[in-house]
Amino acid sequence: MSDIYLLGGALLNEDLSIESCHEDQLLAQFEKSALKEAPKLDISEIRRSWSEMRGALDLNELLSKIKASRLDVYQLIGIDYAMQIEKDAIYDILKGVVDYNIPILMSMGNGAVLQTYQGLIHKISSKGKWISILDSESSFHLQEERIHHVWIVKKPSINGMHISMELFDQSGDVLAIFSGADVGGISQCKWRKLVEQISSQSCI
Repeated sequence: MSDIYLLGGALLNEDLSIESCHEDQLLAQFEKSALKEAPKLDISEIRRSWSEMRGALDLNELLSKIKASRLDVYQLIGIDYAMQIEKDAIYDILKGVVDYNIPILMSMGNGAVLQTYQGLIHKISSKGKWISILDSESSFHLQEERIHHVWIVKKPSINGMHISMELFDQSGDVLAIFSGADVGGISQCKWRKLVEQISSQSCI
């Protein structure tokens, strides 16, 4: 069994890979903005551009164009597209993923490396400062005190609305992104329903 410990980032496990997603799309999820202070943004224009997105790279292009970070945009875009939720909801959502056999895509990075996993997870536990995510071959461990912001984000795509749970550290850098996956005939429908139900009860 392989272990990944997330201490504000992730260590690379070469045994795990993902073939269904392009590397450039995954790396785009973790591109950071050099700006840490929120710039002056035209919200109506950002919402228009957001509504016209058709894939993962479109968000990266939008952030580059307006010179803003993910959190800058999430805090202003509106709750129909991005909603901040309580940290406790992380465990609730992941527990639901296990209970209802929902396949997910997990992406974790620290700016230097990127670790991804797609499929079912079989156990979730919370002990002390750690949330542990387990499958039959590997495990991922999130250090809760490093997580300062949790957002549920809805991005339009050519395949419908893409919903993700995104974790950020105190500096606003991405720690991990969770989303639904289409695996073995199981669609993302269960993931969407689970996330929407729990997030509606734990929004900030």
